[in-house]
Amino acid sequence: MYFETKAIKSLTGHSQTVVTNLNKMKTNTLILILFLVTSNSFCQNLSLSELLKAREMTIGEVEEYLTKKEWKFFGGEEPTKEDFGVLNFAFNVGLIDRAESWIYYYFSNDSETKRIAIQILNEKKYNEYLNQIKSWGGKMIDSKFKDKEIVKIYKGSTMTYVISTGNAEGIPLLGESKQTVYSILAMTNEDYMQSKE
Repeated sequence: MYFETKAIKSLTGHSQTVVTNLNKMKTNTLILILFLVTSNSFCQNLSLSELLKAREMTIGEVEEYLTKKEWKFFGGEEPTKEDFGVLNFAFNVGLIDRAESWIYYYFSNDSETKRIAIQILNEKKYNEYLNQIKSWGGKMIDSKFKDKEIVKIYKGSTMTYVISTGNAEGIPLLGESKQTVYSILAMTNEDYMQSKE
């Protein structure tokens, strides 16, 4: 009987400890959920319309526009006679130069042609962009699997979007992981047709 009574008292004390620990876990879980919701609200902050607006800007204008929206200039390359120049901007850069999102602004000294691309890790943001393209009348005109990526081409009334889905493996600035990476390159329909020639 002594052992049974001691065991019941021991279990009762243990139950109170378990309840206290569960309450602490609930509080910690709530804090974690609030953190995740808050941090998710800081995900890449440009709409597709804003991205396309940036494509039409000059080099100086695009730098000021993206900097104001908390994107960081991360380098670039000058154009050549054969290739576009490119400016790289990163959003939410970590300690080791990895970012949540990247924008590539393509320009030429020989023409007014400009392109813009975005690389994102956020599936929700990718779906938002894709749904916007479709709502503007974009239709898929081609799809293929190339260089370990799914590539889809959507054509609207004035713009063509080359959308690719791959993984971050081997992309140093996104991290060495198999996390899915979504890329969208936007250019005019005329530019797209010329690029195919």
